[in-house]
Order: sequence, then C-alpha cells, then structure tokens
Amino acid sequence: MIVLSEYLKAHVRYVAAYIGTASDSWPVIKKHIVVSIDGRKRRGLGFSQRHRCTKKLVLNEFDKAVMNYWHELTGVLPVIPPEMFHDPHWVQRPKGWALNNGKEKWLAASQQQGTNTHHDSQA
Repeated sequence: MIVLSEYLKAHVRYVAAYIGTASDSWPVIKKHIVVSIDGRKRRGLGFSQRHRCTKKLVLNEFDKAVMNYWHELTGVLPVIPPEMFHDPHWVQRPKGWALNNGKEKWLAASQQQGTNTHHDSQA
C-alpha cells in the first residue's frame, strides 16, 4: 500500500478544486498535477513514465494510489483510453528486421503456430 505525502495530497486537492468533475481522463488530470509541482520535486515523487519506444502509458502502483485519492476527493474515477496503454506483449524488433526478410520469417512462423496476429495479410 502506497502512502501519499501531504505535499502531494495538497497538489491533488488544488487541481481537484479547478478540474473537479469536468474531466475523467487520467492523462489530463496527471498532467495538471505534475505541472503544479515544483520541477525539482517532480522526479522523486514516483509518477510513471511513458514507455521509451511506444510512448504509451505504463501504470505503476503510485499512479493507482493517486487515482484512488482523486476518486475519494471528487467521486470521479479517472479512466485511461485503451489505445493509450502500452501493450505488455509488444516486442522490440532489431533495426532493419523487415528489410532482411525478418517480417516474412515472422509471418511464416506465426502461420505455422496458428497465431497470426498480423491483420494486414493481403500485403
């Protein structure tokens, strides 16, 4: 269980005072909370960062604790659109893998296993 500091709670209350129930989008709420905090103290708080390659959200326990506190304050449960989440099954391919017949090998292996996840099989 993560315990939020009074410093952070004060900033969440400040943002909740002017956003209130107008938005339930976690990325918008988080942005306002983070921007309200002094730059030297932001890094040590524990907010999650976007995935370095996909630039999509990866939630951690600290984010969930702040979301729960927001819900207690405003009665609005913050939501994250599914397309903004990082896919945990995402695999980083080496540079040039599609140019070196990597894509064809991957498609052939996927079809043999019966788990073809490539949706554009006409190309």
